[in-house]
Amino acid sequence: MSGWWMVGEEKSRLDDSLTTIAKNVSQFDMNRRNGQMLLLARCHEGRTALAFVGADIRIGHVDDYGLFLDHRIDEQRADRKRWTPLSSGRGAILFSNRAVNFMRHIKHAEKLYLRIKTKRAGIYDADFSMAGAERAFQAVAVACGWDLWNYAVEDYKEIQLLLKSAGFDPGETEGRWSEGSEKALAEFQASVGLPASGLPDYETIKTLGFH
Repeated sequence: MSGWWMVGEEKSRLDDSLTTIAKNVSQFDMNRRNGQMLLLARCHEGRTALAFVGADIRIGHVDDYGLFLDHRIDEQRADRKRWTPLSSGRGAILFSNRAVNFMRHIKHAEKLYLRIKTKRAGIYDADFSMAGAERAFQAVAVACGWDLWNYAVEDYKEIQLLLKSAGFDPGETEGRWSEGSEKALAEFQASVGLPASGLPDYETIKTLGFH
């Protein structure tokens, strides 16, 4: 568990690659007759996806080429993105770079409101608590080999220099995230009471003094 996220891993039957699935269960309702709404982040056979699904959702073929989801992050202004309907009709999904970019955008959110408005079947919405999202998305990012934080070389270089000035030697300070950088960051995290993951998550770099 990571906040409201359940994270699980298994090997793909096809190529033994790591499949990682993170489920946001903040909309779980024991009294809901047809099950809960879920937000799912996934890496499967090297492909990243983010889906909004629910047993109650019904999306028809008429929406296949014009399905837009409204979303609102915390108290920000609502926005709209085109998503792909699931073949089951029970929700919508983002794939690959579109999923990666949206996860990067919402990783620090406290809450996320999503609404599907279909042409025939009506409106489906959910208000997800996003506690634990950064760590859950990081598990997906590691499995699919991308960088959740999307730092530039100069950003990594600044983090390495901050570690060095704090007394934790990252080795090179060229802006390449090395094993030495990870080890130094884990030691820093342990010294300030943070989980010693060695990953430059938001809470860690804020504590380190990165801006």
